[in-house]
Amino acid sequence: MEFIDKHSSNEAHEKKAAALASPSTAPPALPGPFDSGWLPWLQVIGSFAAWTNSWGLYNSDSIRSWLFPSVDNCRQLSSRVGHDDDKVGSPETGQFVDRPSLCTQYWQFVLAQGIVVGSGFGFLFVPCTAFVPQWFNERRSLANGLAASGSGFGGVIYTIIFRTVEPQLGFGWATRIVGFVAMLMAILMLITVRSKTPKAPRIRKLIQWQAFKEKPYWIYSLALLLAFLGIYTPWFFIGQYAITKDISTNTTSYLVVIINTGSIIGRIGLSFIADKTSMIDVAAGSLLCSGILVLSWIAIGNTIGLIIFALLYGIFAGSFLGICALVTVQLSKERMSTLGTRIGQLCMLGALSVLVGTPISGTILGSHKGFLGLQIFSGIAILVAAAAVVASRMALVGFILRAR
Repeated sequence: MEFIDKHSSNEAHEKKAAALASPSTAPPALPGPFDSGWLPWLQVIGSFAAWTNSWGLYNSDSIRSWLFPSVDNCRQLSSRVGHDDDKVGSPETGQFVDRPSLCTQYWQFVLAQGIVVGSGFGFLFVPCTAFVPQWFNERRSLANGLAASGSGFGGVIYTIIFRTVEPQLGFGWATRIVGFVAMLMAILMLITVRSKTPKAPRIRKLIQWQAFKEKPYWIYSLALLLAFLGIYTPWFFIGQYAITKDISTNTTSYLVVIINTGSIIGRIGLSFIADKTSMIDVAAGSLLCSGILVLSWIAIGNTIGLIIFALLYGIFAGSFLGICALVTVQLSKERMSTLGTRIGQLCMLGALSVLVGTPISGTILGSHKGFLGLQIFSGIAILVAAAAVVASRMALVGFILRAR
């Protein structure tokens, strides 16, 4: 009898193990064709909302207005490092965006904006970048560009809300209203975004070391490290630069809005071109143009010149920022099941550069008593990053004209 019980128990364990190993036990992928129908475009709407609440808030001039100048560099600690769990990031970002209205101490600003909202950005951004490519083949870059335009939209709308409301209702209500809008965008994202691929039967490794053994991938990761050292410098310092050129305060306050408006154009327009050419080619070209523009910024000293610079820089820098994570799809080829992990670890590397890049620029500005060193540092970093993207492309496809 004991033998029978043991035999039955072993047989049950074997069946259970076989069931777990069987691919049929995995949840089926959501039905529906690629590129058509309402469900894929619903993901674009949801991802747009996530971009608005992550990079959009980060790019807005209002978030810098919440913190006095001595806190500005410290705010870089809010660089988006986190796991891909948008359901955590949405309420985390929406509920804590308005916390500065209650802050009275330095450490409270760091906790509310640097750590809590910063981690919320990470929870939001990575999964919503990985969702959209699952639903599109032919129009993948365009769909991602439309979603990524939420970054520019957020940078524009949150800046305008804050600058309009704050003089009339005060700092507290200005930040609360921004928080309310962020919460509405978070709700929109939560009810629309879903994954097309089945959930993994087990938790994957936090870091895919195998990816860094692939030459195109590790060269591209180096490119991101370099690019993010300098690409945000104009966002943070163009207003301060304009003040030194005796440009009107009204114009100065909206230069960041102009950059973000340009980024909407770049994210959508150049993403359309990426579908016709290749994502990595557009990324390289966008970085090249951005680097040249930053170096040309040295010679600009009037209102019209700064407005044109802000618009053009927004177009090309915004294009790169919108497509940089999606290039991972091209580099990963058939490894779509681990796309989220591959994007996440690249974003973490980029976050490290964001963490130190703008403070380095600020240190250069303070030590040289002028903007020349800052502009050269930013421009050279971006141009070297463009060269690294070209090297990654060469490692991927060689010398062929179109890197599809």
